[in-house]
Amino acid sequence: MKGISGRYSHVTEVMRTRLVKGLQRYWERMRKAAR
Repeated sequence: MKGISGRYSHVTEVMRTRLVKGLQRYWERMRKAAR
């Protein structure tokens, strides 16, 4: 298995969602700052 589930079987869907949302917010802030 690859990805998060292959490495960390204890990771829940809520944890994944929080991670993705946090990374999305970070990416959007960095993109705005680069303008």
